[in-house]
Amino acid sequence: MNKWTKLALIAACGTASLPSLAEEQISIGGAIGYSQYVYKDYDNLVLPIPMVSYESDNFYVRGISAGYYLIKNKQHSLALDITYSPRQFDPDDTGDRQLKLLNRRHSTAMVGVRYRFSSYWGQITTAAHMDALDESDGGVMADANYGYRFKWNQALTLIPAVGVEWHNDKFNNYYYGVSQREAVASGLNAFESDSGFLPYVNLTANYQITPELTTSLALRYTWEPSEIADSPMVERDGIFSTYFTVTYKM
Repeated sequence: MNKWTKLALIAACGTASLPSLAEEQISIGGAIGYSQYVYKDYDNLVLPIPMVSYESDNFYVRGISAGYYLIKNKQHSLALDITYSPRQFDPDDTGDRQLKLLNRRHSTAMVGVRYRFSSYWGQITTAAHMDALDESDGGVMADANYGYRFKWNQALTLIPAVGVEWHNDKFNNYYYGVSQREAVASGLNAFESDSGFLPYVNLTANYQITPELTTSLALRYTWEPSEIADSPMVERDGIFSTYFTVTYKM
């Protein structure tokens, strides 16, 4: 797995928790992240990454996502969105003898829409994307989450969130399925995945050192459904990830 794909994998863990900036603002910084892999005999990942965010009335860039606003106000936003999906499987990166005989699964770009609703009782974010590069032959994924911002004191803010992802059968089967040809070559059982839901919980803590300088710590756990966990490629039924960032508002 090349360095930049690994960087994007960690960035993906934190993208959902990045705060929306005020109009015409740029934030830069760095992060260190940790993520488990769902595949058998993959090393856990610990890497430093750069962080860049930009927000205007019309455009945004947040980590590995970028978009164009169709609607934007204090309560609603609707945007056309493109994001990099770092999911991939490289047989050279596993220590499992059988998995080394499988085909590679590539990362891809996802295009779709992202909607946010904000109120005094919290924020709901939803998104739906399709595989723009067609690596998964029609893969689709969607996400919905609810978070609430607690102002602990003048410096510390806590944002617990719960959510769920949905992957269609083509998306899951591309990354976790084992074809008959692969089964013959590797000795694994053939496996065809269906669509499935991946619930998750997330907790983000933001600490404002100065008006410009902020640190963040995010923790996330995602449960893998049987449509993924039952794959002979997979050894986990859940994934833990975390990241720590320091950002400076320009």
